[in-house]
Amino acid sequence: MLKMYFLKNFLIIFIILISNLVSANTYRQINYKITPLSNTSVSAIKVETEIIGNMSGEVVLDLPYAWANATYYKQIKNVKLEYPIGKLQLRNQDSNEAILNTGKINIIRLSYEIYQKTGNPYDIHEAIIRQNLIHSPGYGLFATPGDLNGNDIVAFNIEWNNIPDSWKTISDYGLGKSVKFKAMPIELYSAVYVAGDLRVYKIVDQKNPVYLSLHGQFVILKMKK
Repeated sequence: MLKMYFLKNFLIIFIILISNLVSANTYRQINYKITPLSNTSVSAIKVETEIIGNMSGEVVLDLPYAWANATYYKQIKNVKLEYPIGKLQLRNQDSNEAILNTGKINIIRLSYEIYQKTGNPYDIHEAIIRQNLIHSPGYGLFATPGDLNGNDIVAFNIEWNNIPDSWKTISDYGLGKSVKFKAMPIELYSAVYVAGDLRVYKIVDQKNPVYLSLHGQFVILKMKK
């Protein structure tokens, strides 16, 4: 009887552990589309996010204001779950965590809007969003799954949508209006993404070129000897 008891307990524990391993969410690709909004009193962009993988149960999404200061959440508005049909629950009013409970799915789509911070532009340390310039590290732009492993390599696609033909785009991953790369999450967050009225120059023309981008007009003064 004693041996039978231990065997039953072992089987129960083993089954529970296997079940937990199988149910873990995995993510292989995340697509982002960034669109400037024109019919707003304050400059803003819409970010559409598509997460592809194997997901079920509770999925926690970290919205971009996890990175910025304590009031950045006020600039994130109109958070919507596009697919599957349902609702995202914010953990609390000023939380960066949006929670979804779902059955087994392969795709999650959501969208949100990021508005320019009011005040002196020299005091803005989050996303810069103006009529002729969008500039931000990935921390200020992109939502990601909260349980995304920091060492995971994920395929990321980033597209600038409906921007003026005269605008140029640049990031750590290239000059195109659409860039694709595989990277760890920190490499997505810490890269800088820029679109707008830019002047772009190639200053090192080698296997790994270096680009310089300038915005606005300014005069470089020479130091007197």
